[in-house]
Amino acid sequence: MIEKSNCTDSKEDEINIYYELKNNIARIPIYIRNIAIMNLKNTEEKYFDFDARRMRSWSDKYKTDEIIKAWILFSEARKDKNNGNIILAYKKTIEAVEYLKKILHPFGIMIGLNNAIWWIKDQNDIDIYSSINDFEFYLGYYIENEIEDFRFLDTLLRACISKNYFDMYEIAYIIDNIIKKMKNDKRRSIYNNFQSILNMARNISYSLDSQNEYTLNTTFLDFIGLFQNDEKHKYLGLSKRSYFNIMSRNVKKINKSTVRKIIKNNKIKYNTKVPNVFISEIKKMKIEEKFKENIKKFENMDRTKKIRGFLISYLSEESDYIFKTKIKYVFDEKFNLKKVDYRLMQIINRIFEEENSYYRGRKEITSKFINRIKENKLEKFMKNYQKLEFEEMEMMKKFIRNYGRYDIKTVKDEFYPKTCEEIDWFIQEYGLNPKLCGISVFAFDLNERKKFLNFMNEMKI
Repeated sequence: MIEKSNCTDSKEDEINIYYELKNNIARIPIYIRNIAIMNLKNTEEKYFDFDARRMRSWSDKYKTDEIIKAWILFSEARKDKNNGNIILAYKKTIEAVEYLKKILHPFGIMIGLNNAIWWIKDQNDIDIYSSINDFEFYLGYYIENEIEDFRFLDTLLRACISKNYFDMYEIAYIIDNIIKKMKNDKRRSIYNNFQSILNMARNISYSLDSQNEYTLNTTFLDFIGLFQNDEKHKYLGLSKRSYFNIMSRNVKKINKSTVRKIIKNNKIKYNTKVPNVFISEIKKMKIEEKFKENIKKFENMDRTKKIRGFLISYLSEESDYIFKTKIKYVFDEKFNLKKVDYRLMQIINRIFEEENSYYRGRKEITSKFINRIKENKLEKFMKNYQKLEFEEMEMMKKFIRNYGRYDIKTVKDEFYPKTCEEIDWFIQEYGLNPKLCGISVFAFDLNERKKFLNFMNEMKI
């Protein structure tokens, strides 16, 4: 009945199941009664308009069970939200999430954070930045960006924009890159269901493409026109001639150095009103600044640590960046800024720091795989990875992240699926954990699994 209640789309069916469960609660075995109570309380608040005497849960057992405590709080929070007490609903939901973090309950954590942030995002009188950070981390840790998971990114970006949090630019960039990598059928589905959020992401996402000049357009001119009556920023810090050439459109393009001069002279910072041209150049300037510091740290690392650090950072990326053509600059030569592009600089920077908690979550699960590889096999793994085609690289990334994602200490070994014979050589070669490799393979859908096992066979050859 509980399973049927969770799967049905019919309000009438769910309410009928509710009454049947409630009337027979005393006959349900104690060891699953807590699940039934969670289901009942969730239905009460989901359909708060139907007349039912609320289910009570006063047993000490229910108060000490982390999952039950969390779901009782979720139920109370939904009731508070329905009654218009948004802030109390938010606080109760976050309290429930804290219980679920203790037992690593992915579904509860994600749903709880999503609901709490969605409800509170337009409230001006409460700061939710710590919850946003948590949500980013667990998105990076638990979610593999399938179509059904896109609602979480939708909530996150809308909340960041509403609260004017700096993170909105990184989340927009992540969304933009996820969409670029998707196959056409998945991309169409996302466009059909999330068109408005994709437009938002496109409007504020930065670009890391190397550009020496930008096309002068109305958006650019309207923005810099805001400074023209400010004596402190007269001529935007440019020469009078350059200023009038731009404002009168005597030039069709503006070079990168001029854009950067405008940014520095007018102290332009990230803001939703700032055009992409400026956002992108501000981001590149920050990357360059951090890279000058981090490249020294990187060059002082021993080769094994370099490879581990680089692979963890790269495999945590969402961009479609392939480092095949750039890898020689990472390990075989001294760095030359003219040869290294911004994406590669960012990968190096993220070895030492993450500007966003999403990447911290990604790195945490990726490191469990990379740090397990035998030291004398690291370079072999990297070279084999380089030989893969793009789609194969993406599947390997997913396999690696699932390896770390499903490393749950409280799950007994007998509940993990057995490994496929096709990857036994891979496990032995690199010294990996068999049970985690097994679940990583079975986390793929059937079609992906076949493709993955096929190219794993080819890697062996």
